[in-house]
Amino acid sequence: MVSKGWCSACYWEVSPKVVCGGCDRRRRRAAVLQGAELCRECWRKRRPAEACQGCGLGKPIVSRRSGAALCATCWVRVRPPETCGSCGRPTRQPRRDGAGGTLCPRCFESCRPPEVCGGCGRLLRVHGRDADGSALCSRCKSKARPPEPCVRCGRVAPVVARRVDGPRCEGCWVYERTGRRCGCATPVLVDRACVLCAAGREGRAGLAAAVRGWLVTGGPRARRSLRATATGRLLLAMLKGELAADHAALDTAGPAAAVAVLRARLVDLGVLKPREEALATVERAVLSAVERAHPDDAPVLARFGRWSVLHGVAVRIDRGTVRLGTPRAATARMRRVALLLAELRGDGLSLAQLEQPWLDEWVGAHPGARPDARAFLRWVRGQGIVTTAVDVDPAASADVRAEIDEHERHGLLARILHDEAIAARDRVAGFLLAGLGQALTRIAVLTVDDVRPGEPTRLLLGVTPLSLPPPLDRLVRELAADATARPGRWLFPGQSGHISAERLSERMAALGIADVLAARNAAWAALAADTPAVVLAEKLGISASAADRWAQAVAAGRSRYAALLDQE
Repeated sequence: MVSKGWCSACYWEVSPKVVCGGCDRRRRRAAVLQGAELCRECWRKRRPAEACQGCGLGKPIVSRRSGAALCATCWVRVRPPETCGSCGRPTRQPRRDGAGGTLCPRCFESCRPPEVCGGCGRLLRVHGRDADGSALCSRCKSKARPPEPCVRCGRVAPVVARRVDGPRCEGCWVYERTGRRCGCATPVLVDRACVLCAAGREGRAGLAAAVRGWLVTGGPRARRSLRATATGRLLLAMLKGELAADHAALDTAGPAAAVAVLRARLVDLGVLKPREEALATVERAVLSAVERAHPDDAPVLARFGRWSVLHGVAVRIDRGTVRLGTPRAATARMRRVALLLAELRGDGLSLAQLEQPWLDEWVGAHPGARPDARAFLRWVRGQGIVTTAVDVDPAASADVRAEIDEHERHGLLARILHDEAIAARDRVAGFLLAGLGQALTRIAVLTVDDVRPGEPTRLLLGVTPLSLPPPLDRLVRELAADATARPGRWLFPGQSGHISAERLSERMAALGIADVLAARNAAWAALAADTPAVVLAEKLGISASAADRWAQAVAAGRSRYAALLDQE
C-alpha cells in the first residue's frame, strides 16, 4: 500500500484518486481488498477484525510491535510519546504537518486552514467532506452521517463503530467497550474499571446511583464532561473516594467556578442538602478572620462576626434583598475590622485603649475601611467593650468622593449610544453604569424578567420600570431575545450562569471606564442635580435616604461654588 521511500502520511497526499469499489466515489486509494480498490472510510469498514491483546475485543489491528496485536485504542495507550514541534508537549497521537514535522492533535487542528462549510456556510475548520467533496464542520458532519439500524438494540441511529457482525450505536458501543467488565448499563471507565460500580462497592452507592441517573438523562455529552471539565474531574474524585461528598469538602476544593457548578448539580440530584451559599461564604470568612486574630481579640471578633455581620446577611436573606455583592461586602467588612484590630495590637494597644488620634490616622491610611470601622465601633460601644468617645465621621467620605469629568462622561455616553462597532451588551452595561449609576453586581444579575417589552421598552431597576431611550431600547430587546433561549435567561451570560462583576469590570475598562466608582459617582451627581430624590429611589433602586444624601451633597457643592464666585 505504501510506496518505497514514502511514509504513509506523505504518500497519502500524493497518491492518485481512484473510483472506490465500496462507495463508487472518486477518492484517494487507501488499500486493496480482494481485488477492489478502497478509500480510507470503506477500508476502515471492511478490514478484518482480530482479538486485540490489550482489551480482548474483536477490532481491527493497527500495530503488532513487540509481538502484541493491538487495536487503535490500546496502541495509543502504549505507544512511545513524541514531542510536538509547536508546543513542545509529549503526545501519543502525533500528526504530521506539511514539512513532515510532529504536531499534537490540538496544534494540528489549530494549524489546519479553515474552509467554508457546505452545510451551514460558516468559515470553520474541516472535520469531513460530503459525497461532492464539500467541506463539513464537526456539527454538519455529525448531521450528515447516515443513520443505520444497530445490530444490538435495533434502533436506527448514527453509527459510531462497526464490529464484525455490523454497526453499533453510541450507547451499545460504550456498553460493549466497558460494560461487559462490570455489568453496568452506563459504565464510566477509569483505569480499566467502572468507577460507578467501584463506588457502590465501597459504600458510596447513593452518590453512584445519582450520578448514574444523571448520565442516563444527559447522554454522551454528560459522559464526556466527566473527563473534559474541571467539574467532571471533581465528581470523579468523589466517586473514587478522594473527595468527600459534602459541603465542607467542596468548600476547600477548587477551582471556584467548577465547585459552584458541581455543588448545584449535586443539590439537584439530591446528594447534598440545599444551603444558603451567601451565608456559608460569610461564615467561612468569619471563622478564617477569628483563627488569624490575636487570642485577646478573637472573642470580640467572633461575637461581632456572628451577631452583626452574619445576622445582617441572614436578615437580608429573609427579606429577599440579598444581592450578588452581599457576601462580598460582608467578607470585606470582616477583613477590614480584623486589620484594624491587628494593627492596633501591633502598636501595643488593646481595643479598650483605642484613642481618637490613632483612629483618625488609621482611617486616613485606609479610607475604604471608613464605613466598616464606623459600624464596628458603634457595635463595640453598644456592647460596653469601648467606653471612650471614639468614632469615625461619616461626612468625611463625601469630601474624598471621586468623579469623572462631566465632559468626559458626556463623550463616553455619546460613544456608547451611537458607536455600532461596540458590542450590544457592552453598550447596555456601559449606559447602566455611567448613565444610571448602577452597580456592576446589579447589572450582572439582570434577566429577561426585568425587561418590559413595548414602546418604549422599559427596564426594572427599582420599584417601577424605567423607560429606556433609543437606541438603548432596541439593544435591550436584542439581549432579551438572545437570553430567552439560554438557561437562567441572563441578559449578561457567563460561562456558568451570569457574568461575574470582575469580568464585567474588565469589559468596562476596555470600553474606556477604568474607574467604575468614579463613573457611578458622576452619574449619581448628575441625576441628583436634575431629578427629585423620590423619583431616583423609585426608578433606580436606591433607598430614599441615599437619594436625599446625594441631593444634599450636590446642593452643598453648588453653594460652595456660588460662594467662590461671590469672592471673586
